Amino acid sequence: MFLIARGYEAGGYIAFIVVHLIIIVTGFVFARAVLAETDPAPVQMGMAD
Repeated sequence: MFLIARGYEAGGYIAFIVVHLIIIVTGFVFARAVLAETDPAPVQMGMAD
């Protein structure tokens, strides 16, 4: 952000940010899918009834 504010071209930086956000979101989606398959019973937190 600092370089963009100093006048550098923003297109390359925005593309870099978008690509990495896609990678991160895809990782979270697949991680949640794997966790849902391996642990079907949710863990109840807190005091037991």
